[in-house]
Amino acid sequence: METIDGEQYLVLNAENGWSHVWGRLPDVDENGQPVYYFVLETSGPPHFDVSYKGNGVSTGMILVRNTDSAYALPETGGAGQGVLYALGLLLLAAAAIWYFRSRKADKIVCSQRQKFK
Repeated sequence: METIDGEQYLVLNAENGWSHVWGRLPDVDENGQPVYYFVLETSGPPHFDVSYKGNGVSTGMILVRNTDSAYALPETGGAGQGVLYALGLLLLAAAAIWYFRSRKADKIVCSQRQKFK
């Protein structure tokens, strides 16, 4: 850890497990005013977005998260199974219409044969 102009700088790396915990930091200054703590990432890996949770607290924890912005998940979804269900229902309806029309045609042909006997 390095102190420059009263500010502490810390480099996180694999050796320190990419984390650091400050303990026993004062929550008020010598005048009794609350002290607020901030974390700022000065440089990070390329293609990473940094976000902070709890930045500017006087007590508690500040979480810094780096999210890879270069990798985007592919879009999923699309028409899905709805199109297949609709096509199946259409085929089923066409088969039912064909079946009932063919039965009606058979009845007409049979009744006409009986008349000619």
